[in-house]
Amino acid sequence: MRYISEKKSSGKPGVIKSRAFTVLLFSCLFAIQSACATNKTIHSTEARDFCEAHNPERWEKYWREGSAESTESYYQQLASEIKSTIKTDEFKQIFKDQLEIPPDEYRKQYPNDYVYYKEKISELLGEEWDCEYLKYHYVYELKEE
Repeated sequence: MRYISEKKSSGKPGVIKSRAFTVLLFSCLFAIQSACATNKTIHSTEARDFCEAHNPERWEKYWREGSAESTESYYQQLASEIKSTIKTDEFKQIFKDQLEIPPDEYRKQYPNDYVYYKEKISELLGEEWDCEYLKYHYVYELKEE
């Protein structure tokens, strides 16, 4: 049988353990803070790129033609561009959540997709976000407020 002997050291036995715990605690808090800051930076980049994907100057050639094929090509290119800019699960969730809202309920809550994206991306970033380019794509009738 083994016996564990208890040896009391002189001085403060808990000081070393409490310092190690404090260092560990601050390391964890710093890691969490850094991860949050990194996510915010990534989300800000995604939001900027999502906005830029809707820049009318980039899609002018499709709009000029005005044919059904050109319109279809435009929407395919836009969807591809958006898909390539959205990397994080949190940002992708905005689109997944949008699809889960029944259409009638969606239109009651959001008069157009611009309003939806503005609200949800602002929530994700934790600050007001807006993109004028989205109005060209998702607002069917511009009204002065």
